[in-house]
Amino acid sequence: MDYKKRYADYRAEVREQMNNIIDNYDIEDGFLLTLDLLAINLDMLYKSIDSIKKEGFEKLDFKERTVKNHAVQQFNSSQQTIIKLLSNFPSSTMMKEKIKKLSQSDGDDYNSPLDEYL
Repeated sequence: MDYKKRYADYRAEVREQMNNIIDNYDIEDGFLLTLDLLAINLDMLYKSIDSIKKEGFEKLDFKERTVKNHAVQQFNSSQQTIIKLLSNFPSSTMMKEKIKKLSQSDGDDYNSPLDEYL
């Protein structure tokens, strides 16, 4: 499956980040929902950044009162979600090897990386 085509309709920054993730991680079809959620949250993150740049941290409401820009909360929420989603991908070599061993082993002869090091 060509994952890059799936995110072609997103803005350039999101496409760039998604292409970077797709190129640098071994993506399986089981991660498709995680990739979609990541793209959505990246899009919301960049839209909230645009709003903060345009309107600032505070803006005027319909009664001309100064209120907090809701994009700040959206930025924080999207950022936390992105961090959580990225932690689902096996990024380090040690983590990839651990997952590989778990999938090949029946669990009886599994040695932890610490045991192998010692």
